[in-house]
Amino acid sequence: EAGSTWDKNRFWKVVNLGEGESNKLALVSRAEPFAPGSGRVPSADLLIRWLQDGDVVEQMGHSKKMRGYMVMPVRPMGEPGGPEDAPYWVTRRVVDKTKDSVDVEWFVETRNGEEVRREDRRSQQKQR
Repeated sequence: EAGSTWDKNRFWKVVNLGEGESNKLALVSRAEPFAPGSGRVPSADLLIRWLQDGDVVEQMGHSKKMRGYMVMPVRPMGEPGGPEDAPYWVTRRVVDKTKDSVDVEWFVETRNGEEVRREDRRSQQKQR
């Protein structure tokens, strides 16, 4: 498939988690949604680590819709000597309109340290 290869360099910063035990974002070893506040917690063998507000990840491929959520393959940034079997997976946002907190996204795209608004990203895609 010609259109399925990943040739972008996208970086995402964790946002909107806040404080509290239920507001954790799991970085896991396979494509499975574990959304903050959902009550689903990954088993120890799936969990790589918990992400916090301000953490940055690099997107490694195309996101997938799974069980009402968008999950994204990523590599955490700033982790020296990390395992070579990345990508890992993280829940990016809700896509099922029937779920609570539909408007919550747990990531914003960053470029050169600046946040990229969704509208700006779309206008750049049209220019290509």
